[in-house]
Amino acid sequence: MVLAANTVVVSSDAVTDPAVKAETVSLVLTGLKWAVGCPPKVQSALLKLDGVSKATVTKTSAKVEIDRAKVADAQLIKAVEGAGKGYGATVAKAKA
Repeated sequence: MVLAANTVVVSSDAVTDPAVKAETVSLVLTGLKWAVGCPPKVQSALLKLDGVSKATVTKTSAKVEIDRAKVADAQLIKAVEGAGKGYGATVAKAKA
């Protein structure tokens, strides 16, 4: 796997049931000023949510593996906003 510079990947065992299929949600991030210090704060906030099993965060985006039965998009956005002053997130639209 090849990752962009300043990309942080951390996994959690929040989703351990093999019967639960993880869904990947892509977020567009705003307000993160530093590529090194800001992503870990967002990542930590996302991984604290019940139902988040993995988060890959850069300065401008995040890919989050979730159990949809346990976590909603609004919770992901609220976690990002709470991770730092001025941080924001929107769910990326799927390309047609």
